[in-house]
Amino acid sequence: MSKRGLGKGLDALIPGAGAFGARAIQEIDINSIKVNPLQPRTQMDEEGLEDLANSIRVHGVLQPLLVRKAEEGFELIAGERRWRAARRAGLSTVPVIVEEIEEKSKLEIALVENLQREDLPPLDLARGIKKLMEDFNLTQEEVARRVGKKRSTIANLLRLFDLPPSIQDLLQEGKITLGHAKALLSAESQERQEELVEEILTHSLSVREVEKRVKKAAPQEESDGHSREEKNLQELLTHYLSARVRVGRGKITIEYHGQEDLERLYSLIVGKEGTF
Repeated sequence: MSKRGLGKGLDALIPGAGAFGARAIQEIDINSIKVNPLQPRTQMDEEGLEDLANSIRVHGVLQPLLVRKAEEGFELIAGERRWRAARRAGLSTVPVIVEEIEEKSKLEIALVENLQREDLPPLDLARGIKKLMEDFNLTQEEVARRVGKKRSTIANLLRLFDLPPSIQDLLQEGKITLGHAKALLSAESQERQEELVEEILTHSLSVREVEKRVKKAAPQEESDGHSREEKNLQELLTHYLSARVRVGRGKITIEYHGQEDLERLYSLIVGKEGTF
């Protein structure tokens, strides 16, 4: 059986979790496992789940689930997608690693395991990051290290909460992409964001087309009279800092969202970590 690790994030929380050779793998009754109620994922892709179930029918569950003992049976800590697919595939038992995990650590482990997944919807990912930061008093940099992502990626995901709830819903439903959402964040107002999202839905605009319309709609007094060098610098800084930047009239304006984002920008500009 192939023994694949659960990822660097889990290994930091449970020493050795990434190396199953040193830990006992057991086969237990699949019906004795209860789902973790604190699972950060709010929805699962049915097609992807069926594909995984088909793979499990042929190859079995290649990566053990992580569970802990409960009053009755076991509680699932990491691997809900594999567990659901195994049930769908008709398996009666699944391979697991039983860990003694404190209640407080349970959510952090479940969050980290899910946040490392590539197929997690952006808003679920952002909610998980926010919960990880709030519940465990972590900074964006600490979350980035745990889940194996860049700090700028964490900051950009948290900015999704600046979008109106109606646009967040469209992103969650897959009617607009993460690229569209990032482009909309640069619009000058919520009204303009809502106008643009209607155009996306009506005319199937690409991300690049939305970015062009956002730039055209920029306030006239901030765009007129800019030199090519200023415009180029503005675009470069916007890309590098993952923030909204205005260049012109002898000043550079950088928008930020909260203390963590300010510290992220400081470290990018100055080249070292800083707190204020």
